[in-house]
Amino acid sequence: MGKFSGILLCTDFDGTLAVSAHVVEKNKAAIEYFKQNGGLFSIITGRSVQFLKERENEVACNTYIGGVNGTIIYDVPNSKVICEEFIAGDIIDRLKQVRKRIYNIKDILIFNRNGSIVIHSSTDDFDTQLKDAFRVPVYKFLIHGLQPFTEEECAQTSAIVGDGYELSRSWASGIEGQNRGVNKGATARKIAELTGARLLVCVGDYENDISMIKQADIGYAVENAIPSLKEAADRVTVSVHEGAIAAVIEDIERDLSARKIEVEL
Repeated sequence: MGKFSGILLCTDFDGTLAVSAHVVEKNKAAIEYFKQNGGLFSIITGRSVQFLKERENEVACNTYIGGVNGTIIYDVPNSKVICEEFIAGDIIDRLKQVRKRIYNIKDILIFNRNGSIVIHSSTDDFDTQLKDAFRVPVYKFLIHGLQPFTEEECAQTSAIVGDGYELSRSWASGIEGQNRGVNKGATARKIAELTGARLLVCVGDYENDISMIKQADIGYAVENAIPSLKEAADRVTVSVHEGAIAAVIEDIERDLSARKIEVEL
């Protein structure tokens, strides 16, 4: 028990918690303080669970985490996967059409149980490589542009892929897709239910974080976030370079002291 008991803090990784795949130093001590005082700390990212495990020496989560845009929920304390969401194989033909009709494509990444597979758009055996990647259960695909995607290209890609899939940009030239209804927001809410958290606080910076910000009781945008995420957020904090998660934890502590938020146990 402690002052942060009942509070679940979920953060995106890149551009929110970390810069160039390394956790900002200022955040590390603040996260430990938050956990030591009863808080639950989680990361929900487009990256893999294995990627986060490899960085436990930088920052360790003490509850469930969400990997690959929430398609995997992993129980950190008990070291086990508790939920996985896989894409149906019928997406293969649609991705072939995307490659043919959207000229701004460098490669397509397929995230499956074995890791990530990069298939270059210019390769002669693109279709064969894509089919082979789906021989193992697939979590999501990522369409990587030669340059940032325009709104028109995003709309065209969405039309080709169809309504059964959820698309969002993870950066200007990266469109990610997984099953409709499977996203960071649904995962954050599921983790809150699993833990019995009374207050869900989420922090993000880019388009694929918007669902998480909307699901939160208090949703934060970092200062470097895109405008649409800032519009969806309840609050805007400092940039990732200034230690945004540490600033959020300080905010929470101030609000608890001023009784602006209360977490009943």
